Amino acid sequence: VLIETAIGQTVTEKRLWSLAARFASGRDPGALNQALMELGATVCLPSKPHCDTCPLRGDCAARASGKVAQVPVPRVRRAPRRIAVVALLAEGDREASEERWLVRGEGSLFGGLWGCPMVEGQGAERARELAARLGLRGTLEPEPLGELEHVLTHRHMTVSVYRMTCVRAEASDVMRRVVRDALAELGVSRLTHKILDLAEGDTRR
Repeated sequence: VLIETAIGQTVTEKRLWSLAARFASGRDPGALNQALMELGATVCLPSKPHCDTCPLRGDCAARASGKVAQVPVPRVRRAPRRIAVVALLAEGDREASEERWLVRGEGSLFGGLWGCPMVEGQGAERARELAARLGLRGTLEPEPLGELEHVLTHRHMTVSVYRMTCVRAEASDVMRRVVRDALAELGVSRLTHKILDLAEGDTRR
């Protein structure tokens, strides 16, 4: 069977499940499944398959049609969506400036990781809204500390970093105040490390 549609497409997945169901109807489908997995891991490799030593080479449609190098067809990758993001570098007072407020990520973007508070949008007013929503009170610098580019699988983020000196906040299960030396004890996003690097290189303070 030669499948020439891309991995991840609905038509491809339906056809693969249909073929899998046929294989599962044998006398020992578990052993067959294990054998096929082993074949895919050691012989029928996506790059440079060992066709000459494959026990199924006589029945291989890709080999018979001369399309070994063309299949499987890779998943179609969408270009990352560009978004503008505001990040809040919420610090303690100037005497305790190594302390920053971090929040636990929600959803799929940085799910489960701790990081600087972030929200989609632009400008200082958006940063103020974010601070108010988190219960952070203090002085927000009107101009961004700087901008960062951060690329994820489906997003290309332009991050404007705003610094805030907090005079009042309350820790919770989803927000805490930490010093950078303690970050190794937490799961922290790479973007937050980049924000802290930006702050530590800032000479305006």
